[in-house]
Amino acid sequence: MQKAAKKGRQFSYRDFPRSVFDDCEAALRCDPRPIDQFLDNYLSYTNFDALETRRRGFHGLNRVVVNATVTTKNNLSVRLWLKTLSDSGRWVDAPEWREIPFFGLSGFMERPSDEVLFIRDVDRLMVERIPVYERYDNGDPNGRKLVDAACELVNAVFWLTVQRLARRFEVTLARYLVLLRQGQGGRILGLDIVDALGERKKGIATGIASFEAETGWSAEEFWAACENPESARRHYASDSVVRRLRERDGGTVKLTAGEVSRRLEFLTTADAYGIWKPARGVDPEKVVSLFPVTAKVAPPQMAPPPAPKSEKATKPAPALLPNLRQTLKPTPQAARASDKPPSSRFDPPSYAGLRAAPWPDDLKREFAVGSTVAFVAFVNDLRRAENRLPVPQGSFPAKASDLVRLVKEARLAWARQQSRPPTDANTASEPDPQT
Repeated sequence: MQKAAKKGRQFSYRDFPRSVFDDCEAALRCDPRPIDQFLDNYLSYTNFDALETRRRGFHGLNRVVVNATVTTKNNLSVRLWLKTLSDSGRWVDAPEWREIPFFGLSGFMERPSDEVLFIRDVDRLMVERIPVYERYDNGDPNGRKLVDAACELVNAVFWLTVQRLARRFEVTLARYLVLLRQGQGGRILGLDIVDALGERKKGIATGIASFEAETGWSAEEFWAACENPESARRHYASDSVVRRLRERDGGTVKLTAGEVSRRLEFLTTADAYGIWKPARGVDPEKVVSLFPVTAKVAPPQMAPPPAPKSEKATKPAPALLPNLRQTLKPTPQAARASDKPPSSRFDPPSYAGLRAAPWPDDLKREFAVGSTVAFVAFVNDLRRAENRLPVPQGSFPAKASDLVRLVKEARLAWARQQSRPPTDANTASEPDPQT
């Protein structure tokens, strides 16, 4: 009989809401708490020199942190920290507090001295615990209504407590209470505790994971490009860096100067929080191009020009520009360009990672080259023959209008060189920078 009696006993939600309502009523009445004696005299514990320094930055209130937890005895305890969040994502003592008057200590049968709110039996209102207790309910139709009322009351009392603190202090939330619903205005699912710092770290980690999909650059490439001393300082986006970052294919955001600066600040925060670390130890003097070369953006390989079969093949045909690539002999320095890094200011720079304009079929037949990169190499050979510097990275034809200007230059340069004796153009040696 005793076993049957124990088995027949079931849990009912009517057994616990009274304690929740009593504690919420005491909080709404502002019943005295041990922490009140310190909060009422908080100026006695204030460092006014540090507070004045903050006032110059338009911040004049002492900072406190609200931390809500569910204790091992299933009660809600909201405590106050005299701390602030540092740039590295750590809670440190706020400098405007000369001393901390309470450390969570309490006497026998007393609440801690840093506690601003206490509500019993809140564990049964948490979103992960309500389904467990509902299985033992008697099926009382009013039981769920009591649960919903208790959840809304506890949530309202918590945020009212935060609002009261915000009248005197600058409040930051470390762990806070939220009320979860099934859709807007739908059925209440229960209460939950949110870790604000943990959520911020998760957001930073998500931003790092989606960085390349949003900008077209990996976080390491983006940081290295903006850290290059030849292009920009940290936290400052120069026009040349913004232009080159924006011209790369694959980006899904408009990389304006403000957006680049915001992305740099985001990466700095991720580095300070220890979530992401940039590539270290790169020697800028050994980097030829502005951006590091990766396997995804490898430049197209140019085939060496074919050797002329006979002297007749080297003579210009009556067409406008027939087979220009075959008729121009590369200089010894240009032939060795692929074997060693540039050693002269007349050697072309690296165009790796730069967007190239589409190469039309009519120009392919006219110049006998198959890509924009190969055409730029041909123009650099024409410039070298006239003692001119190669095409810089900033003038690389990324658009059709840029390509038209370079084609016009190539036609004029080729016409000038064809009007000279053949030996002058075909036997050109290393140009002298002094001439």
